[in-house]
Amino acid sequence: MKILELNMNGSHLEFHQSSLSSKETVICNGQIVSELKSITGGLHKFEIEEDGELAAYEVVYQMDLGGVRVSVYRNGDFLAKR
Repeated sequence: MKILELNMNGSHLEFHQSSLSSKETVICNGQIVSELKSITGGLHKFEIEEDGELAAYEVVYQMDLGGVRVSVYRNGDFLAKR
């Protein structure tokens, strides 16, 4: 299930999570850049080139009694939360 979709700095980012398999997938510009299996959440780190420079991304997934939370950071700066 697609949890989050963002367009920023010329990149298209998607976060998918399957409750059946506990698999988390981060897709950037149509390519899988990170995959993990986790029940309560995980940290995805990857780098992509934007405008000729490398950008370091972190996608943090958390699931608890309060629900599902996904936070996205680029070069350490907060971008979005769902």
